[in-house]
Amino acid sequence: MIGDPVDDDAVAGDGVAEEANTAPADIRVCPDAQTTFGIDVSHHQGAIDWTKAKAGGVQFAFIRVSDGVSTRDRQFARNWSAAKAAGVIRGAYQFFRPAQNVAAQAQLMIDAIGAKAAGELPPVIDVEVDGGLAPATVAKRVQQWVDTVKAATGTTPIVYTAKYFWRDEVGNSATVDMNKFNGTLSQLQTLTK
Repeated sequence: MIGDPVDDDAVAGDGVAEEANTAPADIRVCPDAQTTFGIDVSHHQGAIDWTKAKAGGVQFAFIRVSDGVSTRDRQFARNWSAAKAAGVIRGAYQFFRPAQNVAAQAQLMIDAIGAKAAGELPPVIDVEVDGGLAPATVAKRVQQWVDTVKAATGTTPIVYTAKYFWRDEVGNSATVDMNKFNGTLSQLQTLTK
């Protein structure tokens, strides 16, 4: 979806056995191996042929609103409407800059998508940089963004980050969502209601 590919040394479910006090063999991640294909896009991909993307198997897309407050994605409006017209389940994401004004970043997301509509995925905060801030400060600012966007859109945002970045740069605070959807298309669609 959004961000860097999974680390080659990372294994789905790493650490789960220790937290659950069970043997790794007792934990099953993706037991039936069903996943749903989606993409993330920004102006870096240029003009996307959304009909062709849908025909090629793209079931959902996260579309970038901005990179912090300074760079609004110039393709957002086009991608947002064209993805919907092509029948691609859509969601919006924002590359979060923790050293920038958090309220202004959240407002950009809110202004771009408004209240979550049926058929749309929850908004996403993409947390990949610390802006030179301490982990506790980054965690606090992520929470502020999530709370602001949730209050305005009526849905709990998804936090996207890398496992090791979250652990090392955000202080491993609170649960964070995975970076790929583990399930069928119908299961994904339950998030859009």
